[in-house]
Amino acid sequence: MLSATQEKVKLRSRPLQNPTTPLASFNRYPHFIKFKHPGYSDDAKNTLLRLYAIDHENNGPHINTAFVACAIVAGNSWNGYFTDGRNGERIHMEPDELLLKDTYYFYVPNDVQYAVYPSFSEWVMMEEE
Repeated sequence: MLSATQEKVKLRSRPLQNPTTPLASFNRYPHFIKFKHPGYSDDAKNTLLRLYAIDHENNGPHINTAFVACAIVAGNSWNGYFTDGRNGERIHMEPDELLLKDTYYFYVPNDVQYAVYPSFSEWVMMEEE
C-alpha cells in the first residue's frame, strides 16, 4: 500500500527521449560576460565561466548570481572577489548591482592557482558547520 505522499508524487522512471535545449531560450541574449581565472594566461582557453547577460536591458548579470556561480566553480570559495583586470583592484558593488563590463577575474585570496570543478556533476556541496 502506498502512503499519501507516494500517491501524490510521480517520479520519472526514465529520461526524456527528446529533451529541449535550454540555451534555445537565450538566443535573444547574444551578449555574455566572461569570468577568467587569474592564475592562467589570457589566451582564449582562460575562461572560468561565461554567463549570459540577461538580467537587465543594459546587458549585465546580477553580481550576486555571478558571485555564487564563480564561487561554486572555484571550489566553494565564498571568500572570492571580482576584479575588472588581471591586476585590478577588488570591485566593491552593492548586492543588487549589475556587472556591465565584458570580462572580469575571480580571485580567491591567497590562492592564485586555485583548483576548479570542471563540471557541475563533479561539484561537492559543502557540509554545514
